[in-house]
Amino acid sequence: MIPENEIEARMRRDHGSRRARIVGEASPPNSLVRYGQGVGPWGIPTGLSAEFSAGALSAYRELRFLHGCRGVKELSVGACLYRLFCCFNQRTKRKTEDTHMKFEHLQGSIVAMVTPFRQDGSVNFDMLTELLERQIAAGTDGILTLGTTGEYSTMSHEEDAAVVEHTIRVVDGRVPVMVGSGSNCTVTQIEKSRLYQSMGADALLLISPYYNKANAEGMYRHFAETADAVDIPCILYNVPGRTGCSIPVSVVERLARHPNIAGIKEASGDMSYAMKIARCVGPDFALYSGNDDITVPILSIGGSGVISVYANVMPAMCRQIVADWLDGNHARALENHLRYLQLMNDLFLEVNPIPVKAAMNMMGLDVGPMRLPLCEMGEANAATLRRTLEEAGLL
Repeated sequence: MIPENEIEARMRRDHGSRRARIVGEASPPNSLVRYGQGVGPWGIPTGLSAEFSAGALSAYRELRFLHGCRGVKELSVGACLYRLFCCFNQRTKRKTEDTHMKFEHLQGSIVAMVTPFRQDGSVNFDMLTELLERQIAAGTDGILTLGTTGEYSTMSHEEDAAVVEHTIRVVDGRVPVMVGSGSNCTVTQIEKSRLYQSMGADALLLISPYYNKANAEGMYRHFAETADAVDIPCILYNVPGRTGCSIPVSVVERLARHPNIAGIKEASGDMSYAMKIARCVGPDFALYSGNDDITVPILSIGGSGVISVYANVMPAMCRQIVADWLDGNHARALENHLRYLQLMNDLFLEVNPIPVKAAMNMMGLDVGPMRLPLCEMGEANAATLRRTLEEAGLL
């Protein structure tokens, strides 16, 4: 059994020095207007409009929904989009071609990143950089941003775009980046998906439509039409505990035949459902565990890995468990999985991401508070979590 700190040390030796090559300031400024001297049409800094390419302008028009977002000023959105598209327009095609197959066949540990906030509620981009570097140094196989754990549901569209831009810039192609672009409105989901693809995302995570209660055909079209609209792999996200509906197995089977739908994050916790999915899809369709406590069971039925909350706390061990199983060292994978099972479970003592953020703050990783309606962990649960972290050697 290898201690977590030894795994991290080995990863550093294996992967060499991993310093971020970040261009520009360490974190985006609070007011994006400072990128231009004046403001012209669409909120674009004066004198800079001509630098937009036709592709960037087209993408901007597709994202008109941002401009009316509550609490987002037209000026900030225009300047933000100027920055995003100018940074990524020239390398989008190359990056998409280079990484598409890499993510489509990705196996391993994909961390569902938290979004760190300052005490005033703003995104802490400096800490986000630190967390991303920590994951890469630990050998994490992929990054998911704007998932459930990332609190995208309480962030503005402008903040979402800024987090995606920052994540892709810091990661700089060292591992694939998946971005959550899901919505219960298909048109909005398509618009967001196109934006994140244009920014350099390697894959998209698409949640099942919540609240609307779509029938099977509506659910199929929700996913299929989004996949038709982009050129990077789409991963389905089944999490009925959040959405109130499960993607029918028959719909997954149909979607698995779509050339641009590469897998599913299965977070129902229902192994019978997961086995039915495994039985009806082909070997190129990735099945990711969306629940840390059943990572090894999912791997045992042909799963490709895990999209993990636990990896925020012990990234190297999470990666090691999956790697051991995929390498055929099933006994060691199971041993470590069972060893840290209590911690995996205690990270869900309350609704995610309340416990994982509490754990990271206890460990000295200043990820800050949640945004309402999520609030701090109850005292009794926090004490239980602290004891489990101590037993795991993390405090």
